[in-house]
Amino acid sequence: MVVEDVPADDSPLCPAPAPVVRVRCRKATPGCSHCGRKCPEYDDGVGERRRPIDQAGAGLERWIFRASHSRIPKIVEPCGKTHGREDNILGTIGLGHSNARPEAFNDKIKITIHMAYVFRHVDNLIAMIKLRCSGLPIHLPTPIL
Repeated sequence: MVVEDVPADDSPLCPAPAPVVRVRCRKATPGCSHCGRKCPEYDDGVGERRRPIDQAGAGLERWIFRASHSRIPKIVEPCGKTHGREDNILGTIGLGHSNARPEAFNDKIKITIHMAYVFRHVDNLIAMIKLRCSGLPIHLPTPIL
């Protein structure tokens, strides 16, 4: 995306002038959509990088080494959690799944927990989470008129 213009919107609905950003699509270039470099293993500008699975193993080992030797505690903490799970991580990368589905379930569970503050027992919360995340079609009875 390329920013074309940023005019001020003087709409009577807005109390103050607000900037309006006008963008247009950039011509598709055979480069990375994040940094713009041209590399054969990158996509055609759609947004995801594709690398061979053998490079993922070396990259994961390099990241674990660098993270474990970092002085920042927030970086060392995930390194300890990934230690011993390299095979699982590489298996997930090999399948090509994104992180979108687990994140969607996580959001759905958080919303359910927020809704379930009125419950008296944890069993009711667990039942509601199972019900919402299972995907079962529930048909409520409708009155016959």
